[in-house]
Formats: sequence, structure tokens, C-alpha cells
Amino acid sequence: MLHIHPVALPGYSHRFIDLQAYQQFFDAHPEATIFHHPKWIQLLSDVHAMPIRILAEIREGGIVAAIPFLCTRGVFRPRAMLSLPFSDCVAPLGTDGQSVGRLAAFVGRGGIGERMAVALKSDRLVDGYPAKSYWVQHRLNLDEPLPAIVDRYARQLRANLRRAKLSDLRFELDDSPEGWEDFYRLHVATRRKLGVPTQPRAFFARVHKEIVGNGLGFVGLVRRRGQAVAAGVVLHWKRQAIFKYAAADPNALPLRPNDFLAHGVIAQCKERGLRTLNFGTSRLAQHGLRRFKSKFGAVESPVYLQTLTGHVGDPMDDSVKMKIVGAIVRHSPPIVCRLLGSAFYSYSQ
Repeated sequence: MLHIHPVALPGYSHRFIDLQAYQQFFDAHPEATIFHHPKWIQLLSDVHAMPIRILAEIREGGIVAAIPFLCTRGVFRPRAMLSLPFSDCVAPLGTDGQSVGRLAAFVGRGGIGERMAVALKSDRLVDGYPAKSYWVQHRLNLDEPLPAIVDRYARQLRANLRRAKLSDLRFELDDSPEGWEDFYRLHVATRRKLGVPTQPRAFFARVHKEIVGNGLGFVGLVRRRGQAVAAGVVLHWKRQAIFKYAAADPNALPLRPNDFLAHGVIAQCKERGLRTLNFGTSRLAQHGLRRFKSKFGAVESPVYLQTLTGHVGDPMDDSVKMKIVGAIVRHSPPIVCRLLGSAFYSYSQ
């Protein structure tokens, strides 16, 4: 775990910058991920109507640290500046730990002039600010040859993959409109089973066009006799990938399509020369999901919510309204899941 120590030094200034100014700093930073990408930030802002605030430290006319935020809309939870909503983990970017620490200190003493809480969702902590781990992430190192990675799979997983092949499961890439429609259908079915409203269709249309369509990801499908039974969306930047969305036909789960999908994603990441695959965040209480990710050899590590100023509330404390919505989703047709997602999803963070 990296701890960032804030130190105040002369010769620095702190201010909000626009995406155009941020772009060059982002492009050059070795630790930037797809969630730091200006296209991702702009997409979230547009779809969810959340203003962008990128706070930067400037030295001698150049950016030495930056934290992208979005201002949440504050219906089910208090309004806040979060880095970033609907993103698994967004560590502050800096040329060193000191620069990020100074940015945090600037926020902590009220320098931004915003009357709302400010918080980070990150795997890196800034010293001196309250933080709690509500999630874990799972990263898989892809530096070794694929057979060596597969050798570290859990024994039962390797057996599941053999049975999946015998059941006529096939992994393929499909970035066509029809492939995205298959993904979205399975995504809605999965979210409905979990009692969670799905993201608006317009959101995935933008992901398709502006992220995957610009070479920043791919769609993987698992088919059985021509029918899609599992689908996933992987986003990547430079050599890092994130397995952002995964879904499966609930009726096909005995065939282990999720296992087959994840294995296909790993093989495709290797083929593309990517060096790490992040399986995304899981809540601490999601023990089954955590075991699923770990059986591929992925290493688990904590992700924190750290508050720089104000109070953002407990992200695991689902409101009564959201629990009611969940019950409605589970017991209604798929169209209800979609309609409730369009109405409420943007307010969930």
C-alpha cells in the first residue's frame, strides 16, 4: 500500500483545469488507467449529468499532479465530488507522492471553495485523512506465457473449462451492433437477477462508440450452438486492462459460461500484449465473487474510500428506496429493470 505524505512547498499553485489541459499530463503518466482517460471522464459526465472538476498542482507552468472528480447529483446520497463515480479505482496521478499530498492538503483546508464532501476511491492512501476499505480488487499478472498462467488456475476451474469445451461453448470477439445487443440482453438479465437497475442503454452506446470504438477495449462473447450465453466488456489503456462488465444467461450457469468467458478474456489480453488484467472491485461481503476472481490466480488487494473534506456517508448503507427498487426489479419483467435504471442509476452514487 502506498501512503502519500502531504508537504507544503513554495512555488506551487493549485487550480481546476479542463480536459484539454489534462490530456497531455494523462497521456504521459505511466500509472494512468482507462478510468483516468479523458474520454471515460467525459462520457460519465455527459451520461449522468455530473460536472467535471479536475484539480491540478502546477509548477513552472506544467502539471505535476491531477485528480479527476465528478460532482454527484445527490438524491439517494449527499452531493459530493468523487474520484470517480461508476469507476472501480481511480488513484490520484502525480509525479511523486508529495505532489498528490499537497493537492489533498489544498482540498482539506477548503481551497476548492465547494460546499460539498470530497472523496477518493483509490488503492492509495493520503496520510492524514479518514479512510475505510469497502471493496477489494483482483489483479492478474499477464507477463508469463498463457500455459503458465493456466497452470495456476484452481484445479476445479481447469476441470470446469474442460467440461465447457465438451458442452460446445465457444469464445469469440464480436464488436458488431448485434454483439453489443447480445451483451446488453445478458447484462439486463444478470442485473435483474441481482435486483439492480441496469445502466441506461445510451451509456453502453457511448462506451461502444467512444471507448471500444477507439481501440480502448473489446467485447467477448461465449456462444453455445450460436446462442450467446455469456458476455463481457474489457477496457484497456496502454498495458493495463479492466474486466469492467460481465454477464451470463441465468439458465446457462450449470455450463460454467462465466469461467469460460474469463478464460477467453485472459487469452485475448495476452494476445494483445497487455500486462495486467484487473477483474474489478467487489464488496467485502461478496465472498462468492471474490472466490471466483481468485481462482484465476488474481491477487486481491484493498480499495479505499478516503474523505478529504466533509462527509460522504457509508457506500454500503443502501437506502430504503434502493432496497424497494431492488425488490421491484427482481420480480418484474426486464423492461422494468431498464426503465428504473434510466430513471435512478445516475443518482446511485
